[in-house]
Amino acid sequence: MKYLAYQDVREQVYCELTETGLPVYVVRKPGYVTKFAYLQVGFGGGDLAADYASERYAFPEGTAHFMEHKMFDNPDGTNSSELFAANGASCNAVTAAESTAFYFSCTEKFEENLKTLLKTVSEPHFTGESVEKERGIIGQEIKMRGDQPGNIARRGLTELLVRSHPLKLDVAGTEESIAEITPELLYLCHRIYYTPSNMCLVIVGDFGPDEIFEFVCKNFSLKSAVPPQRAGKTDETFAPLAARGEKPFASPLPVFAIGNVAPSPERGRELMKFSAKSSIASAAILHTSARFLPELYAAGKIFGISAMPEAYSGLYFNGLLCTAPDPEVVFTELTDEFTRAAKDGVDSDMFRRVKKASFGQHIRGFDSYSGIAQTIASWRRHGFDGLRVPEVVDAVTEDEVNAQLRDFFKPESFAMFVLKPQNAPDFASMFGGAV
Repeated sequence: MKYLAYQDVREQVYCELTETGLPVYVVRKPGYVTKFAYLQVGFGGGDLAADYASERYAFPEGTAHFMEHKMFDNPDGTNSSELFAANGASCNAVTAAESTAFYFSCTEKFEENLKTLLKTVSEPHFTGESVEKERGIIGQEIKMRGDQPGNIARRGLTELLVRSHPLKLDVAGTEESIAEITPELLYLCHRIYYTPSNMCLVIVGDFGPDEIFEFVCKNFSLKSAVPPQRAGKTDETFAPLAARGEKPFASPLPVFAIGNVAPSPERGRELMKFSAKSSIASAAILHTSARFLPELYAAGKIFGISAMPEAYSGLYFNGLLCTAPDPEVVFTELTDEFTRAAKDGVDSDMFRRVKKASFGQHIRGFDSYSGIAQTIASWRRHGFDGLRVPEVVDAVTEDEVNAQLRDFFKPESFAMFVLKPQNAPDFASMFGGAV
């Protein structure tokens, strides 16, 4: 396997392609007992259409997530989760907008567990009975997600910001959309998306790279195939379709999401740099040691705020989830602060502090088995070496961050979606007129 060297990352990383086109990464952790394997497939909640074998196919919302659940069923009647557990492994899977990942960790019987993982993604088994049973389980999951204020506010905000981009989709789908899923549809999706060149396998632990690569080659049964062609691009204007939206919700305080979207590069280092500049720009203003947020907290104008940025090929989402007595006050204060920063520039000391924190956060993330595996696999899908993310962050300049603020944080680009308390109390009297 090829050894990959890095300036800022002290990791022993090896990479090689199997003959069928599966990228395999081995991150050596000499002396570590825990072993970890992570297999990512380029099929996510936003993949609703593909061109395959001279035909265009459309899929219901929630198909990738539904398939993630059903991939653990085996043709011999066993379930992969039970096989992992029997060999002392902890396993899980997750579906995102652009990918699905299957992974496990263990301290012993790693090869047996790795063989189970490879079979899980290679040998699907879908029946009408099992699909119908899963439909009920996922339907309950969808209902539970619909009760979570953060999910509702984010979904409402994205409906204001984009026309058809996967950003606005719930990876679990809707009860109506998953009713359309059949075993035949799942088999079709497996043929289209579950191909070696549309996957990435990352193995972390105390291994000999060549030996583990040989084991993968012997036990991975999927044959090489043409990777899927995702059908078309969404038509986005990157301006809000509406500036405001609201929905009644049983909450003592308004919960709301504020944000905007911006056109970003499609792939590679440029996409990573755009993401880094945007996150540093936002953090330099919203950091708890900066001037802006402490003043809002002290005045009782806001009770909680968290960032929820998301980077896609061609689109960057800058979102904030907030709790406050008066959402309009927060919206005005926030957009005014972005306008001021775009005009005057970020504070230089805060810029340096935030950039160092971002650099350190990425470096620390590599201490996590799942963190380093996800970074490698996800950025490879975007045509970039994920272990070079710290280099990109370190190269961001103050002038670039200020330019990002001027170009992509304009007040007219922001929208807000509010979950309005059904029986709102008199906050002014509750907090002594502070609000």
